[in-house]
Amino acid sequence: MCRQTVPDDAARIQAGASPKGRDFAARWSDVIFCSHASFDSARDFYQDIKSRAVRHGRRPEDIKILPMATPVIGTTTRAAHEVNRELADLVPPLAGLSTLSYHLDIDLSGLPLDEPLPDVDAPGVQGHYKEVVEMTRREGLTLRQLGKRYGGRTEGTFVGTAAEVADGMERWFAEGACHGFTVGAAHTPERSRTSSAKWCPNYSVGESSARSTRARPCATTWAADTLGRLLVTARGDHFVSDARTGPAEAVQAGELLLASFASCSLSNIQLHAQERASGLTRGQARVSYERDLHDPTRYKWIRLDLRLTGVPHEEAETLVRPRFRPQSVRA
Repeated sequence: MCRQTVPDDAARIQAGASPKGRDFAARWSDVIFCSHASFDSARDFYQDIKSRAVRHGRRPEDIKILPMATPVIGTTTRAAHEVNRELADLVPPLAGLSTLSYHLDIDLSGLPLDEPLPDVDAPGVQGHYKEVVEMTRREGLTLRQLGKRYGGRTEGTFVGTAAEVADGMERWFAEGACHGFTVGAAHTPERSRTSSAKWCPNYSVGESSARSTRARPCATTWAADTLGRLLVTARGDHFVSDARTGPAEAVQAGELLLASFASCSLSNIQLHAQERASGLTRGQARVSYERDLHDPTRYKWIRLDLRLTGVPHEEAETLVRPRFRPQSVRA
């Protein structure tokens, strides 16, 4: 028999909203997945987990809460709600109730469909039970209506235009209901493509309703739990970067800065060579530097060495000089 070992820095991820599940998560988990039908229930859950964490001697900020979100996005608010209603209409009530019965671990088949869900002792997923009870009371749903809603439910309350959905998610984040989201699609594959295409360019913390849909997304960086480790997303690509004070295993932030300097220089030279029809066939840019001894966050100097192939020396000088003046670069 072999014994599986878990690294000390492995993230512990948990999903469970029962009192026992919450207490377990508050004591042991690093990340919690959850489901909420409203902002208020999400915030209550968030505050409860943080309070339990303190009682277990943990720092509340060490636990990240990521509720599920399934945005339904339309070109207008009305169009989004119409899509949401169309999706709900496709769900047979009994199919939704069958799923709910499985989640709650109780038999709902003997209950009258045109009456509300009664109080029951649900041994199954407590988070889902609280969700449907909240939904039933808030909207006055019968069991038949609840079956349709549960079978085609969208997680969270994110139905609207791209900007409205982004603002709603930002509110959950800013007002203490979550640390982020686990984003899913109301249906696939079409909804996942359109949702990400419409919503992602609109979501950036701090711009709120003033954000512009014309803004071009550039890059997003997250700080990982490891000091000095950064997670970077740019144009759909994801990679790890380490700060100067980080583990020094991945490409460093300063190296990314210098690499972009070299890339921009070569792209400008290529463009100039094309305009002049100079015959440039290949280029190489190499960046070297020295940091300030008294302030390592600053560069004492940066040097850019260029090697151009396919053009004589005089033409190479012409391609470089209009864009770069030979001098020490200080930052």
